[in-house]
Amino acid sequence: MVAGNYVNHAKNLSTMGGFFLWVKKNLFAIIIVLGGAIIAPYLYRYFKGQIQQNKEQDEDIKGDLQLLENKNPNTALSNANKITMDKGVQASAQQLTIDLGVKYSDAGNWWDILNPRGWTENDAEVLKTLKYQVRNIHLVERLYFEVYTTRRNLKDDVNKLLDVKQLAELKEYYKKYGKVW
Repeated sequence: MVAGNYVNHAKNLSTMGGFFLWVKKNLFAIIIVLGGAIIAPYLYRYFKGQIQQNKEQDEDIKGDLQLLENKNPNTALSNANKITMDKGVQASAQQLTIDLGVKYSDAGNWWDILNPRGWTENDAEVLKTLKYQVRNIHLVERLYFEVYTTRRNLKDDVNKLLDVKQLAELKEYYKKYGKVW
């Protein structure tokens, strides 16, 4: 009877010993797998952040190139004609940059902040232009973004720079035409 217990005990030791031998034999692979499982989320976040930074840098480069291209009036006119041939819509988008004061702050120089024309905006003219171009606002926004400013969003600029009273009036006017400002 004693011999039977000894055999069972020996089998348990040999299977455990076999496991430890397997672990000892494959310790390097186990460390690699566990290390990879721990490090993978950090690497994923790092590369995801790098991709996002690259996209932001590409947008900045596109904005700078656009600024340089559109300083030439002929190139700006050509780019505007690619969007729409309507000179009234083009003039409205260009006038909005002047009335909002962003034309003077988008000239591409560090001293542009010193230009007093960029400090103020003509809210009444902005409101009048935006009301007049209600049917063509998608074209005005595109011209404003692609041709006349350095990739600035018209709606963001109007919401930020227009006075509260005129902004409320503009939103009501657009609501009347079924458009959302």
